[in-house]
Amino acid sequence: MKKLLIVLTVLSMASIANAELWLSVNGQVNPPDSSITLFPSDTAVIGVFSDGQSMANEYYLLNIEGPGTFDISGALNYVNSNATGETIIDISDARNGTSIYMDMIIISVPQSPLPIGTVIDQIIFHCEAPGDVLLTLSGDMYISGVFDTQIIHQIPEPMTMALLGLGGLFLRRRK
Repeated sequence: MKKLLIVLTVLSMASIANAELWLSVNGQVNPPDSSITLFPSDTAVIGVFSDGQSMANEYYLLNIEGPGTFDISGALNYVNSNATGETIIDISDARNGTSIYMDMIIISVPQSPLPIGTVIDQIIFHCEAPGDVLLTLSGDMYISGVFDTQIIHQIPEPMTMALLGLGGLFLRRRK
């Protein structure tokens, strides 16, 4: 029993240490699978943060599912800032939803890890309607798994809810 407990403890520590990449929302790196609350007219600045463990010879995808739009015109790629061509590209389509391709390839022998800190920044997400938005950071077809997910809860503005409540009271009072 004691050996089993030790094995489970070691495995749980290994899964915690395997984080590699995280999403940051409004400059704040949140724990994996956490949530942020915004009003429908607000914007959020999305970035990708690295702990220096993942390799820089891959590209990564940011998938956005839910109501809202994003703007990558001012997005910054600190890994490939001197690269020619686009390194952050909108590859959205109607079937798969909103996807952003992020090229973080640095050709080197041996392979080098990504730098520690912010590697992608200034992807602007604009909330449009109430509902949840799921952000998923994953690797390309050769990297298995999802690195991080964040949920943005879009809630109606307080004044809108107050006006709807007052309208309901007036309708009830008329009857």
